Amino acid sequence: MKRYIFRAIIAAMTGIFLLLSFVSCGKAGYQYNNLISEEDMTELSEIMVSAGIPDLDAGAVLEYVNIHSNSDFAKESLAGGWQQTAKSYQKIYDYTDALTKYTKRGFEDINCRQAAFIVYHSFFQAQESDKLMEQKESRELPEYLKGEAYKYEILFGPIQMDGTVENTVLNAWRSNGAVFGEGSAHLVSLWGVNDGMVANYHAGLMFEAEEGVLFFEKTDPILPFQLSHFTSMDEIKSYLLGREGVPDQNAVFIDDRPF
Repeated sequence: MKRYIFRAIIAAMTGIFLLLSFVSCGKAGYQYNNLISEEDMTELSEIMVSAGIPDLDAGAVLEYVNIHSNSDFAKESLAGGWQQTAKSYQKIYDYTDALTKYTKRGFEDINCRQAAFIVYHSFFQAQESDKLMEQKESRELPEYLKGEAYKYEILFGPIQMDGTVENTVLNAWRSNGAVFGEGSAHLVSLWGVNDGMVANYHAGLMFEAEEGVLFFEKTDPILPFQLSHFTSMDEIKSYLLGREGVPDQNAVFIDDRPF
């Protein structure tokens, strides 16, 4: 009898061990690349070529990526190649350190929306209008894109809250004749409420991959560019909603499709 009890205990312990092994082997988080080496930037370039991004636009955003890769923060604080996080959203960068280094030796920089627009603008069409008020961000676009500032304002400009965040954004896009292109490059945007206005909180480009999806972004002003690999679009949503300062009233879009 004791022998059978001993065997049962061993079997139970083995089952628990296997379960714990399975859990520990499962990878949480996501993989990311800070695009600081020539090899990393070549990988991004090839992804954009495969997605049909025009050479002029790919070259323009890669120029900014290269500028950041030569910053003091990138050289001293970032690692080349692919890295793995432990959480769906993980604070990776020390903004205070980045700002200190930027103050000592600045560089030409852009934010997430500007980076996304440079890459995506050729896939997006809208009705040209002189009624839109140009914001500082659109005036800072590369010279060759200044004539498309109206498209930037339609895509990312603040909107007076009218119903839900989702409906407010969709109605604004529709009223301005927004048309999002179909292909393997997609605009991902995060919106939220700020003082009665619906504002864009983050934007990046999603590219289809053989296993999952790739997400290219400028993480924040002064902070690095980042190419991330997610196994699903739901993981991108969790990543975006994990960012600091995202309001409770929010919406995430892939092109003009809420998800």
